[in-house]
Amino acid sequence: MDGANQLTNEERARIEEIQDLLIAQYVALREADNKGQNARAREIEVEITKLHCEIEQIKGWAKPSSAALRSVSVAAAKRNEN
Repeated sequence: MDGANQLTNEERARIEEIQDLLIAQYVALREADNKGQNARAREIEVEITKLHCEIEQIKGWAKPSSAALRSVSVAAAKRNEN
């Protein structure tokens, strides 16, 4: 996992929880597909997408934005000038 060392224990635990939920959802999706339950399969696919988005959102917290990095760099440069 990218940025895993930068995540808090709570964030890592939530990602693990989501991964467990994803496994269960993929099993449910396969069962729904096998039973021809197309509407149910679509609902499960939406839930899977939401779970993947939540993981990416959590991982995004661990990555400093490029704008934040630029502002830190500018501030450091100004300190060095003085």
